[in-house]
Amino acid sequence: MPNFERQYNNKKTSLNFRPNSNGKSRLPPIADDVIQRAIGFEMETGWPVMKNPRAEFDPNEYEQLTHQNCYPVNHSFFKHPAGFKAKTDDGISTYSYDFSVMELETDAFEETPLGFFQMREAIAKSMEFLSQLKKVGLEKGYVDMKEFPDMGGKIVDSDAIVFSASVGAAAKEMEFGVKMQGTAGVDLRQIQRLFEHIGMPQNGEDQGQGDRLRYGRCYLGGLTPELIAKKQLSCTYRHALKALSITLMEMHEEMAGRFRTRADQLLAWQPSRQFENLLLLLIYALISTKKAIKNYAKSAFRLLIRTDFSFIYKLLPDLDRQILEENDLELWDFIFELVMDTLQTKLELPVFEKGVYHDRVKYHRSGIDTFNALTKKDWLSNIPKGVDMLTAKNFPDRSVAGKLESIGGFGSKVDSVGKDRVPAPIFEFRSFPQMSNEDVEAACNNFFIYIMGLNRGEDYCYGEDSSPFLRC
Repeated sequence: MPNFERQYNNKKTSLNFRPNSNGKSRLPPIADDVIQRAIGFEMETGWPVMKNPRAEFDPNEYEQLTHQNCYPVNHSFFKHPAGFKAKTDDGISTYSYDFSVMELETDAFEETPLGFFQMREAIAKSMEFLSQLKKVGLEKGYVDMKEFPDMGGKIVDSDAIVFSASVGAAAKEMEFGVKMQGTAGVDLRQIQRLFEHIGMPQNGEDQGQGDRLRYGRCYLGGLTPELIAKKQLSCTYRHALKALSITLMEMHEEMAGRFRTRADQLLAWQPSRQFENLLLLLIYALISTKKAIKNYAKSAFRLLIRTDFSFIYKLLPDLDRQILEENDLELWDFIFELVMDTLQTKLELPVFEKGVYHDRVKYHRSGIDTFNALTKKDWLSNIPKGVDMLTAKNFPDRSVAGKLESIGGFGSKVDSVGKDRVPAPIFEFRSFPQMSNEDVEAACNNFFIYIMGLNRGEDYCYGEDSSPFLRC
């Protein structure tokens, strides 16, 4: 992790960076190009949370505490001034009755060296909180929050009970630690680089080394060390990059012949990186939704796009949008005809071709949510018109719309990133594996600095010792 040195004076906070062995600073100096970005984290656990029934109970008998003792999702019960809170999330699938589980959520921290320090303190305190819960819980099988030891935070709901690792099937969940997710804005001009980073193994990553964090940027894309060691390196990101390359090549070869009256204009057009990367994200989404999805629609995406596509489209340069929108979007439609041929699918099929199937006894149901109300054609054709229909807000079948959850759920919300503070779509990196407390702290540090470098246009590598961002 970076070895920053903080120095304070009476007027403002300044940060100096210790040089490494070759005399170069480990982070660029801060000046007017401070990145005004915010990065946040969530740490999912399998620890059930219920409301104290104020009666004697057996912590191994969850049936005693169902329904009337269940908290809704996003109910906070502990907050810490370092910048995190403990709240409820949707329950895990191994139980046949309803309850919520604990999730830790940090504040969003500015993408600056000062923000890095604040984030690191929040993560350290959150892991301390987790360790304290586990220590207390192992004695009784649960933690009554009104009896929780003081660690500088505020117990928001003293009626909450957190069940720990010694309880039934929850022990298996906690054996593997927590599941981390990171949320960050990424400059639209950097999306191809991001896909290349997280979809390709770095040097040495096919050797099967034991240190999980050494698997670097592939970690962010869901390529685990086990898969890499087995040479199972095919992934959605590479598939999307290849499909983009084929589509762009065919577009340049065929569009002048297809649109003879505009041939000179189209041959002179040099699509921007923003356009290519919007196309890449749409191809990625189309690939991700071709297969049958388990339990949640959003689980199709290891990299979940939180800003809706209609607003990402508005981030394109004016010239791109002008050319795409002429003659009632005929060029836009033509491009996605090529995409369908490349992906071997059809515009008339639903976006979720095989639906979302359920095998979760928690919901007392099995079966498939079809999402048939939205075809690929309707979804894609409405994006330049200002409507992303693949969101809970706009999905045409209101009976299943809410099951899209946070897909495009931020709407027009973007972040301001990089030296030029450009507006950037927001992504949720969902594919970190379960980790120990120590691994979580290291992964958050590496992720924060990797995103910071990516948005600055620097080719620093997640978790690589050779990275000036990461060397101590």
